[in-house]
Amino acid sequence: MACDAEFTFVDLFAGVGGFHAALHGLGGRCVQAVEHNAAARAIYEKAWLSPLPTAQQFRFVRDVNEVAPIVAGGTGSGEVDVEDHDVLTAGFPCQAFSKSGRQLGVMDEVRGTLFYNVLRIVAAKRPKVVFLENVRNLVGPRHRSTTYVTIIKALREYGYVVHEEPMIVSPHRIAPDHGGTPQVRERVFIIAMRDDLIDEAKVSDAPPASSPDWSPDRWRIDQTPLPILGGVSAIDPVVGEDVQALYGLHSRSPELEWIEAYESLLRAVMSRGGMSAGDGVRRLPGFPLWFGHQLDPHRMTREWNDALAQGVMWKVDFLKKNHEFHEANARVVAMLRERIDDFPESRKKLEWQAGDASSLWECLIQFRPSGIRVRPPTYAPALVAINQTPVYGPGRRRITPREAARLQGFPEWFSDLLMTQDDRESYKQMGNAVNVGAVQFALVGWVRHHRDALTDSGLADPLLDALVHAQVPAPPSRPGS
Repeated sequence: MACDAEFTFVDLFAGVGGFHAALHGLGGRCVQAVEHNAAARAIYEKAWLSPLPTAQQFRFVRDVNEVAPIVAGGTGSGEVDVEDHDVLTAGFPCQAFSKSGRQLGVMDEVRGTLFYNVLRIVAAKRPKVVFLENVRNLVGPRHRSTTYVTIIKALREYGYVVHEEPMIVSPHRIAPDHGGTPQVRERVFIIAMRDDLIDEAKVSDAPPASSPDWSPDRWRIDQTPLPILGGVSAIDPVVGEDVQALYGLHSRSPELEWIEAYESLLRAVMSRGGMSAGDGVRRLPGFPLWFGHQLDPHRMTREWNDALAQGVMWKVDFLKKNHEFHEANARVVAMLRERIDDFPESRKKLEWQAGDASSLWECLIQFRPSGIRVRPPTYAPALVAINQTPVYGPGRRRITPREAARLQGFPEWFSDLLMTQDDRESYKQMGNAVNVGAVQFALVGWVRHHRDALTDSGLADPLLDALVHAQVPAPPSRPGS
C-alpha cells in the first residue's frame, strides 16, 4: 500500500518509467518528465501520462536541453524551465567528465555532459532529494576516482549531504518482502538530501544495500511469490500454446542445437563419473570451458604462447585448466568436435554455474558474447539492452517480455502495454530500465536509516515523514484508476 501523503518528483532520462513506477507506488506525483527515445516515450505516455485526468497531466519533453539549456562550449543559457519538485530522479547516461578547461569549479569539470543539465536543475530548483542511478562500472577502477568523485563533489558543493561510499544495490539481494525480484542487477544509487533537512555531523555509516538475513540462493524464479507484483512469480512455470509458439525453442532454432550439444557432453561426463540425479556432485568445472581451443591443438599452442609472451596470466591459467579437463575427458570432449565445429566462436565456450544440476533443461541459460552461461533457476542474470534474453530451461523457451518486466518489478497492467510493440523494443527497454523494487528499497531505507540525523525541518517535512512511514514494497497502481 502506498503512503497517503503526496510528494512531487521530476523524472529525467525516464525510459519507460522505472523511477516513476517506484515513486508513484510510494505516493509520489510526477510534475515533469524527459525522455529522448521515441519507443520508450510511447510506452511512458501510455503508462503514466495518458490515463491521468487533464488537471493532473504533466509536461513530457524529449530533450533535457529544452528545460535546462546548454549552448556551444558547454555553458548554461536561458532559464531552467522545470516545475518545483521534492525529488529529482535521473538514470543519466554517463559520459566521461573532462578535467581540462579552465577548472573554474565543478560546473567546468562536467560541461558538455548530461550531468551538467542535471546540476543546472538542482541549482535552480533545490529539490529535497536527488536520486541518481548508474551502472556498476561508475565505481569501477577507471571511473571511481574521476567521474564518481566529481558527482559527489558537485552535490556537496550545491548543498547536499551524500555518502562518499557508493551504494550498490541489486534486486536479487533484496528479500521479496522488501521489494526484491530474482535478477542480478548491480546498480550504483546515489541519494543526496538537501543540507537544511539533515545534520551532516550526525550522518555516519551508509545505509544497508541489501536485506539482512536474506540469501539470494533462496530465490526460485518460477516459484517465489513477489509482493511487489501482488504475489505472482517472475516466471510462469506453465504457459499456453500461444506463448510457447512465440517463445519456444523449435527444431530449427540454433539455440536448441547449441543446448543439445552441451547436454550430450553433460550426460557423458555424468556417465563416465558414475553420477546420478540428486547426488550433490558438481558436474562440470566452474571455470569457462573453451572448446574452440581444446579441439584445435594448434590454436591452443598459439594462444598459450601468446598469453605467456604478453604476461596475461589469467588466460594462461584458463588454458591450463582447459587442457587438464580435456586430458581427463578426452573421449567425451572429442565427441563434440563434429557438433560444434560450425558453431559461432562464442558458442564454443561454456560457463557452468549450475553445480549439481543433471540437465541444462533444469536451468536458466543465457547466450552471451563470452559464451553460453548455465545457472540454476534461482535468479536470472542481468537483463541487458541487447539480445541476450535468457532461456527458461524447464519450459524450453525464452523468457517473455512480460516476465522480463516482472524481473524489473513492473506490474501486470504495465506488461500489457509492452505487448503492443515489437518484442525487441520491449527487451531493450527492460534491459535499460531501473528496477522498481530496488528504487523503493533504497530510497525508503536511506531516509529511515538517517531518521535520527534529520533536523527539525527534516522531521517536519511531509516528504520525509511519508517515506519514513511508507510500506515497502508498494506496488504501483495505474494512474487515474
